[in-house]
Amino acid sequence: MLTMLSLMMYSLSYSQTIAGVWSTGKENTTIQVLQEGGEWVGKIKSSDNDQATIGKVILKDLEKQGNIWTGKLYVIKKQKWVDVKISPFESKLELLVSAGSSKKKVEWKKVK
Repeated sequence: MLTMLSLMMYSLSYSQTIAGVWSTGKENTTIQVLQEGGEWVGKIKSSDNDQATIGKVILKDLEKQGNIWTGKLYVIKKQKWVDVKISPFESKLELLVSAGSSKKKVEWKKVK
């Protein structure tokens, strides 16, 4: 019974990873989140946005705190880094973006 419970908990935590390729839902932009050199980062994989540079890091300083990841998100339109909290689910990431006193919730869907 304990072994079965342990396997279920492992499976649940594994399915809630931030690793993968995620669609932002805007301008055909996809972000690849991966661990690189011991740090988690998110890089632009593809985009129809002329200002987006493929390979550019737009997620950095990511740290897991319980079931939530915190870090920095680069906002291309404003050309600045803002705070972000990421809640991973099996097929989506919910991002809470904070810039000063304003907050915005964004959802990215898993591509692969």
